[in-house]
Amino acid sequence: MARAALKDRNHMIRQIWGMAKELSMTEDELRAAMYQAAGKESMRLCSDKDLYLILCHLGRLKDLKKTQLGYATPQQLWKIRELEKQLGWTDNSKRLRKFMEKYSEIQKLEWLKFKQAGDLIESLKKVLKRERSKKDSQEKLQKA
Repeated sequence: MARAALKDRNHMIRQIWGMAKELSMTEDELRAAMYQAAGKESMRLCSDKDLYLILCHLGRLKDLKKTQLGYATPQQLWKIRELEKQLGWTDNSKRLRKFMEKYSEIQKLEWLKFKQAGDLIESLKKVLKRERSKKDSQEKLQKA
């Protein structure tokens, strides 16, 4: 049991160093982030829970770094894909792309800026609302 816990601990430490490398952090910057997340400056002093908190903190920094570049966040891209599913557009990949080209003049989701992604989400919500109201009115006509 102790060996398994030690393996998990070493794995988390490797993940922390890997994430720090992805974020181009110096050792001092990593220690500052560790102190911010867990209140400790050394990984040896950290419990497994502290290491997990540090990993989560670095993950948030990674997402924030992507957002600061001005592009759509992973959450925005996820929401766009969810709305695409709700609209039933997943069977035809061109449908969302053509919609984006028409309203935002962007051809790929990955190229969307933060504001453009927000506007696209709102447009897709409106389309979904219209589709649902059409479906409801057709059902009412069929019942009558």
